[in-house]
Amino acid sequence: MTTRLDLRNLCRRRLGDLTAPYRWSDLQLNQWINDALAEASLAFPRRLQVQINTSAGVHAYDLPAGFQAVLAVFYPAGSAAPQALEHLASTEYDFYELPGRYDVLQAGACQVLLSDSPQDGESIQVDYLSDHAWLDDDGDACTLADALLELVTLFVRWASLQELASQEASDPNPGSIAISLLEAHAGRAEATYRQVVLRFQRATAESARVHWQMDRYDPIY
Repeated sequence: MTTRLDLRNLCRRRLGDLTAPYRWSDLQLNQWINDALAEASLAFPRRLQVQINTSAGVHAYDLPAGFQAVLAVFYPAGSAAPQALEHLASTEYDFYELPGRYDVLQAGACQVLLSDSPQDGESIQVDYLSDHAWLDDDGDACTLADALLELVTLFVRWASLQELASQEASDPNPGSIAISLLEAHAGRAEATYRQVVLRFQRATAESARVHWQMDRYDPIY
């Protein structure tokens, strides 16, 4: 389990900011770590599942905070053979006339909408993609896989260089090239971050592929 404290210590080591008084405060690093997790959520969201209890006649149910997209909806979830619902836009005129359909409403709070009319005591299972959890405390566990934590350190390095460039720009010396150099360093740090994201995405796609071939058999005449 990698905690926020572990991540902050890792980032300090990568930044070479190991001796007090630190160049970067805990508050700054904590913010950049959460910013990094928010960015990583776009490319590597969490796969989660939630069970939602239903009420008689109620078609719409709130989805958890951090929801991005539905992977599958099953109803009634507690039955021996829960049905995988099919997606259909609720704006279709016959949505409520067709059983076994669902839609996702994203105006305001995200909700899953069933064409069926549920009963009390039933439940809906929603498999979905979600943002990674925000880390509010040093003991909070990071939900990003350990194999992807390099993204956090690279993002924090990029953010720290952007901060240095901003500080220099706020009180520039007309004869100095420091601003241009810092902005160039920040640009290279961003490019490195983007390249590693793509590398991890390709690796994830490769590992998800299933290679198969038909068993050999002797023909029957």
